[in-house]
Amino acid sequence: MRALTHGALAVLLGLSLSTAAPVAARAAAPEVTCTDVSVPVTVAGTPMPMAGRLCVPAGAKVVQVLVHGITWGQYYWDFPYQPERYSYVRAANAAGFATLNLSRLGHGASAHPPSVQITHEANASSVHQVVQALRRGELGGRFDKVMLVGHSIGALISWLEAGTYRDVDAVVATAVTHQASLEGLAIDSLRYYPAPLDPKFVTSGLDLGYVTTLPGARSAYYEARNTDPAVIELDERLKETGTQSERFTALPDILFAQSKNINVPVLVVVGRQEPEFCNGLTSADCSSSEALTADERPYYGPDATVDALVVPDANHNVTLHRTAPQTNQAILDWSARRLGPA
Repeated sequence: MRALTHGALAVLLGLSLSTAAPVAARAAAPEVTCTDVSVPVTVAGTPMPMAGRLCVPAGAKVVQVLVHGITWGQYYWDFPYQPERYSYVRAANAAGFATLNLSRLGHGASAHPPSVQITHEANASSVHQVVQALRRGELGGRFDKVMLVGHSIGALISWLEAGTYRDVDAVVATAVTHQASLEGLAIDSLRYYPAPLDPKFVTSGLDLGYVTTLPGARSAYYEARNTDPAVIELDERLKETGTQSERFTALPDILFAQSKNINVPVLVVVGRQEPEFCNGLTSADCSSSEALTADERPYYGPDATVDALVVPDANHNVTLHRTAPQTNQAILDWSARRLGPA
């Protein structure tokens, strides 16, 4: 167990430079080849496609599977506004890591089955099937190591996948802890309504079990003083859907922690102003990286190495604040330290 110290945070996050220019990529950034892929997965006995974009720098040995949250999509990890600042994919590729940026089931170019089929377990199973396809070299490129990087419910899915199937080499979980703020979750639930009622999805043909956020609700996921308003505006325009089934079936995993079967390196990253998993009566202690590490350690296996990073002046979308370059670099430095060269 080792928290990232305050001294390390000052270096990695540039705390005195919350509006600093993006961290420069390596001087000789590798050439990157990107390909749209479609992985056949089976859910409830039904085969269906799961889409993703695989970007492979020359010589990459480690691939990061990026798992977005509910009502976000591939765009979360490869944000199209000022990508040199906000795109985690671009930063990871520049650091030598391959990335597979998934569209989860019910999102983007992936299958949109009846909403009841998209459960927490189905999400974990589909990600597992993608990991196995990568391991077999079926998507292009062969990698020595596979890690999961999740945001929000994507992090919960990553915990369940890693704890159930034990087929990844590391996990980065952002915007979650194992001790939720019940009041924060309750308030967040009020931001959702049936997707077919939303102007963006009214002609989508989705059933009423698909949900999205109410118009104008995206600002709740940002710390205003550390956020470019254009980011919130674009997030609102690009917002995706999710399902009530995946929301409700994820709760037991928070309570019963399948992650106790994870025995690989884990990094937990939250914003200091995280409303759903910090800053509540029942939530984790996010007052410092050290405090969060101590709170999180009991939820993993005995052989796991657990680190935590609390990002000042950041909310739920921790990697889309003005400090995104420093936060992304901290994640990538941790990945290199725990898994070796990219």
